[in-house]
Amino acid sequence: MEYQKVLFLYKKLADNRQDMRQKITLIIFMILPVLILHSQNRRLEFSEFDINKRNEIILTITNPSVSGMTYKTLVKGKAESLQSEAITIFPEKSFYFPLRNELMIYNQFGLFTYNGELQTWMEHDFIPSFSTGTPISPLSLKPLEMSPDGRYAVFIREVEDSASLILYDREMNVSLNITNQLKKEYIHEMVKWSPDSKYFIYRRGRELFYFSIDQYLSGRIPAESFRNLGFQDIQSIQWKSGNYLYILSDKLLYRVHSSEFFTRSFYSDPFRKGVVWSRIPVSFDPVFDRYSLDRDGKRLFLIKNGLEGMVIPLVDHQETSGFLQQEPMLFTKGYTRIVNQKWLSNGTLLLFLRNNKENRGRILFCKAGDTGFSELESGEITGLSANERGNQFAIFKDESVDLYSGLTMAKLQTFPLKNSLSFFWGRDFYYSTGMNSITSISKSSGEPQIIGLSQLERTGFDLSGDLYGLSDEQWYKYNESKNWIPQDSAVELRPSRQSTAKYRIYLEDIRGGWYSSSLKIRNMEGYSTLDFLPVYQKQDLQNLPVQQEKPTRGNPWFFDHGLSVESNEITLVLNAVDSSEGVLEILNILEKYGVEATIFINGDFIHANPVETRLIADSGHTVGSLFYTWFDMSDSSYNIDQEFLKKGMARNEDDYFIATGKELSLLWHTPHYFINSEILDASESLQYIYIGTDLPINDKDGRWDREHTYVSEAVNQAEALLSQVHPGAIIPFTLGKNPGQEESLVMLLPMVIEELIRQGYEFVDLSEMIKSSR
Repeated sequence: MEYQKVLFLYKKLADNRQDMRQKITLIIFMILPVLILHSQNRRLEFSEFDINKRNEIILTITNPSVSGMTYKTLVKGKAESLQSEAITIFPEKSFYFPLRNELMIYNQFGLFTYNGELQTWMEHDFIPSFSTGTPISPLSLKPLEMSPDGRYAVFIREVEDSASLILYDREMNVSLNITNQLKKEYIHEMVKWSPDSKYFIYRRGRELFYFSIDQYLSGRIPAESFRNLGFQDIQSIQWKSGNYLYILSDKLLYRVHSSEFFTRSFYSDPFRKGVVWSRIPVSFDPVFDRYSLDRDGKRLFLIKNGLEGMVIPLVDHQETSGFLQQEPMLFTKGYTRIVNQKWLSNGTLLLFLRNNKENRGRILFCKAGDTGFSELESGEITGLSANERGNQFAIFKDESVDLYSGLTMAKLQTFPLKNSLSFFWGRDFYYSTGMNSITSISKSSGEPQIIGLSQLERTGFDLSGDLYGLSDEQWYKYNESKNWIPQDSAVELRPSRQSTAKYRIYLEDIRGGWYSSSLKIRNMEGYSTLDFLPVYQKQDLQNLPVQQEKPTRGNPWFFDHGLSVESNEITLVLNAVDSSEGVLEILNILEKYGVEATIFINGDFIHANPVETRLIADSGHTVGSLFYTWFDMSDSSYNIDQEFLKKGMARNEDDYFIATGKELSLLWHTPHYFINSEILDASESLQYIYIGTDLPINDKDGRWDREHTYVSEAVNQAEALLSQVHPGAIIPFTLGKNPGQEESLVMLLPMVIEELIRQGYEFVDLSEMIKSSR
């Protein structure tokens, strides 16, 4: 009876809306071109090109990196040979090796090392690089993990459609193929090294394997099947001192020593029959959760779904007496995320929290025995780092880096380092890699010295043809081999030139694809024109599959695909049904790739997940209706008529408005994409556009079939989906996962996005696709 009263009220409200809705629909489509922002605006931009009398060319390349940082790289080359190199080095990923006194930087242009003893830069050629002719990729950095001693590198090598995991020995200058035929989802974390550099754990799919450096050096490497650790998910493992490997599975934490690897993997399934180190009170999900251990394996910090953190004491699970002290918990709000955590040598836990919307950060700490977190600093904080010994840590700010004692929590020193991204402790020097420069700081004097430039504000040649650059109001002269010499006074650059007696250079725009343009070199003596840089990929529309145009039921209120001829556009749809696991991570992934999605949300999700609902509403993505509840509309026991649909749609609109203060867009679809004539008629009556898809709903059965086995299914489903994408496709995913579901297709979204970008597709907003298709 109560349910009937509620439906009556919603029906009355829905009926009063119809006249207004028709007017709003017309207005929305009239102003649509103004409101819509192009979703995938990630394109490689070329600018500030110049040529001197020695026919040396410079070019600034702006790269909107998937790491979330757009940066500029200055390229220098020769017109005669077309040889070019990056002469600024942006630190997308950095390593430091104290025993070698080497600082290593890895980015889309290659791998570079600064030798602190020789004070020189060198570029490595064991992985593909820009200087050896490899085009700049629009995708995420391929995995590269260095051993802590700096001798070994483990990385991905691609050959056509296959990929292998490679071990490179820098001292022997040899490579070894570790494993072949890797799946495309290798863009995620692949390897974890032991602290002594003698072992690493790698994954193939979800299965984990060990590799022993001693076995490699002796030439006695067992077959891969004998190195299977019998466990899954590299996110579940942590190395600690003494070469102990910890593995968190559900609520059990296992510990095994590296010396046991061969014996255990040869004779048994090691971890499921191994020693249980401790238990935790909540389940660990390796897909959505993360954890870290203190240095002694006595306490664990668990981050649930990126939003909640808890410190858990680890005790012998066989103990039957005693009690546990209350440990601190942390609940974040809104756009605040736990970005980083560091355990110090005295058991203090440091947390770095950041609110990206407000551009503010906080440093919290919790000492052993504390029942809560205390704030150390807040404001425009951008990062946190700690030294290997755990007795010092550094806090990054916009204009400085503050050095602290881990024992007293007192500030020791402040360095004038702007926009630092990483900070390392050497024997005689500190090293900082930043947005604009790479710096060494003397421990004795505290004096900073620029040892490399990350990017430049301005660059060009002087009248003699020498190259200069401006960074942080300081002029530098380029002196080859990545070395920049600071100048005592301002430098006057000559106007840029596009020609010499022999060559003319110019930019030619490229329609579609990753490169926005190409720098052309015209040889005026040989009457030939060549590209200065190798193009990433010729994204030719003719190479994309063509889907024959299908009738959309002759109904303007139904849309299930965009144009498939002379178009490379596709769009992404996310369905929020009930589970909110991974929502924050998915929103961050979309932001990194510059992809605007349409998120359909229902009442079940709104009621169960009000925080995540507000995050979705504030994310900038289009939000549509997924009816007020999730059920099988094809079931004949339900009477699905227009009256029922209007009530359900009105209820979902109101629930969303109450939760967010915002209105849903006039886009919708039913649970499981079920459709019939009543639903189409209701769409027209309500002035909603029904959104379908002509792709298989790969995650629907997996989501609801609780008896389904999910081992490795997500990757197979993603590959099957990729094989069926075509121009104009609407690609559906379901957010979250069910209890007991081991894998989630939506968490392979980076794999899907990257592969489709590689194939030449362009993601657009669904509303934009509708407009361009009609």
